[in-house]
Amino acid sequence: MSHPLGYISPAAVGLVVGSAACFTAIDGIVKYLGLRYSVPLLVWARWGIPAVLIVALLGPKLCLGLLHTPHLKLHVVRGVVLMFSSLCFFAALKGLPLADATGLNYLTPVLVTVMAGWFLREQITWTRWVFVVVGFGGMLLILQPGSGMLQAASFFALGAAGLNATFQILTRKLAGDALIALIFYPSLVGALPMSLAVPFFRNEFSYLTFADALLFIAIGIFGLLGHFLYVQAFQRATASTIAPCTYMQLVWA
Repeated sequence: MSHPLGYISPAAVGLVVGSAACFTAIDGIVKYLGLRYSVPLLVWARWGIPAVLIVALLGPKLCLGLLHTPHLKLHVVRGVVLMFSSLCFFAALKGLPLADATGLNYLTPVLVTVMAGWFLREQITWTRWVFVVVGFGGMLLILQPGSGMLQAASFFALGAAGLNATFQILTRKLAGDALIALIFYPSLVGALPMSLAVPFFRNEFSYLTFADALLFIAIGIFGLLGHFLYVQAFQRATASTIAPCTYMQLVWA
């Protein structure tokens, strides 16, 4: 349930902070595994494992209810946007330090605040603009951008930022839908095309260790938990309220 404009829900902030911790854990694991495994495999773990877990845990009870939504097209678009955001950001992590990739990706709050005013007709208070400006300034201090940042991986991170901002706006627009639909559709939409890509990288399974397999599973578990917390936050507060709070991921990174 949304709160009045200008009110920052402590519950929503706590949920965002928790989701940021989960997403940073994913990024750290991806940075580590990315030295040996391809991006499509990592993205498959991010969305395929949550899809399997949801079907296994809730499928017997809900059956086709997992797919019930009056906004199917928007859910599919949201899932596609998030899948490409993961592809871009995981590719960025292969070429950039974790803090730098996270910092570039966190142009997202600025974009979300602007887009929330344009597309969601949210009233952006001056305090939220202050949060965004301070957060953006902090990002620049952390990154100390220079010519060394101008590389392909940096553009992947910036692309992920734009896609992530679009995802957040769509999440807020669909906030009235069932929680399970908001969580399941991105996993399903991301898992299907990535599953088709996995056979092309099957040679990489030859050096898959037990420890690496556990880390692949951890990507999916942290992804499911982080997405659950994230969607809950968007069901409790406006997009422009939540956007500045997502800078916490810079601290975790």
